[in-house]
Amino acid sequence: MKKELMTMISDLESKDDGLVLQRIQELGNSEDRRVIPYLFELLKKEQFGNKRDQLALALGHLHADQVVPYLLELAKEPENRNKRGSLLYALIDLDCKNHFDDIIDFICTGGYEVACHSIQILKNQFIDDLLSLEKKSALAKVRRALKSELANGEDIGDRFRKSNMLRHVIKILK
Repeated sequence: MKKELMTMISDLESKDDGLVLQRIQELGNSEDRRVIPYLFELLKKEQFGNKRDQLALALGHLHADQVVPYLLELAKEPENRNKRGSLLYALIDLDCKNHFDDIIDFICTGGYEVACHSIQILKNQFIDDLLSLEKKSALAKVRRALKSELANGEDIGDRFRKSNMLRHVIKILK
């Protein structure tokens, strides 16, 4: 590996969060897939916060498909419920084909940002390849979520936005 790249990787251990965030971004933009193991190991140590989000985004940019299960598990953890938008955004460029049910669940249960990113994943990766049975199952789940949202939505603005989003997903799945 080039010396410059090794220096950036060693800077990931710095106590200077600004430098670490800068290096994560630079490594993610480097398109050098050899940095994936370093970024992934650091991600495993960062369960919350901006550093975790930047690592997830960098790994997504590098098309590090091997991190998909880990990012999904992080996004499912209850303590990340309101802090998972970046995790789902990172998945947009990754291969989520084996995780259709998870993506549908995020559409149904996620907030606005999570649902938007999940819909993008659905459109990009699943729509052309879905079997009839998968579509029927997903449609039923989304319809239940819509019914629940209409009955129990938190405030009128959120309920309106989320219900429109779920109606959009129903049209996509039909």
